[in-house]
Order: sequence, then C-alpha cells, then structure tokens
Amino acid sequence: MVAFPTRGSRSFYAVTCPSCDSGYEQEIKPRYNSPDFLEEYRNEIRLVAFDMLVNHIVAEHTDLGAATSNTPEEL
Repeated sequence: MVAFPTRGSRSFYAVTCPSCDSGYEQEIKPRYNSPDFLEEYRNEIRLVAFDMLVNHIVAEHTDLGAATSNTPEEL
C-alpha cells in the first residue's frame, strides 16, 4: 500500500486506497537527502502514510462502516 517513488533527487511516499484507488503522495522533506534517512525512518514514514489512509477511509468511505465518532461512549 505504501510506495517510495523518487523523481530525480526527490523522494516521496505514496499511499493508495485499496477500495477506490484514490491516491495521496507527499514529498519527503528535501533536507533529509541523506541516503540512510529513508532506510532509517521507513517504518515511521509508513505510519504517517497509513494515518493518511485511515483518515481517507473514515471521511470518504462511510459505506464501509468506518466509525465516525470521536468519543468512546458513542462507539
């Protein structure tokens, strides 16, 4: 679900919704051009991308039964 495309010297993370194929892509900050940065923080970047996917699913796919409540009592 999470990809790490590059264009020239720029790196990105990209996530695609498995339900509707909608995608989101964000550049990884250019100041982190160190070749070791992506390897060292790959899991953290995946977590951010997964959070973006969860937000998309909750907002756009109410048909999937995603909870939209903010309080535990309403769940």
